[in-house]
Amino acid sequence: MIDRTEVAKNSLAHILPNIDRVSERFYATLLARDHSLRPILDRVDARARSVVLRNGLAAIVANLDRPLVLESILHEIGRIHHRLGVRRDQIGIALDSLLYALREVVPNWDATLEEAWIEVAAVMMEHIERGMVSGRLRPVHVAGQDNAGAN
Repeated sequence: MIDRTEVAKNSLAHILPNIDRVSERFYATLLARDHSLRPILDRVDARARSVVLRNGLAAIVANLDRPLVLESILHEIGRIHHRLGVRRDQIGIALDSLLYALREVVPNWDATLEEAWIEVAAVMMEHIERGMVSGRLRPVHVAGQDNAGAN
């Protein structure tokens, strides 16, 4: 049985040195698939987007075998994207665009890499969406109670 976590981790050796190409391909594909994201993406220059993508992928893949840390990272990514105005339905488009970019840039992309990154993308989608939903929730303040709920 293939350890998909190790496959994804090992693939970073090809992804990170080529992150500018991955980023360029990712964002071009994303905008081609959903033009409504342009105002959000135009707030940040291409170099900064590349750095964010690099750091995000590195943190996610490094923590694939640490579920609680990974969930925390992905929930925060979801909250940030929610605040930026990204819709939940756009997360799938973004992850599909990421997979497309990886296929285009990573040498010797094969079925093993495809399976590993589809699994990573599925985990990302689940927890980023949860973070987006939690970003919409506001604490309820009840008169006469402090933040801990005590009277």
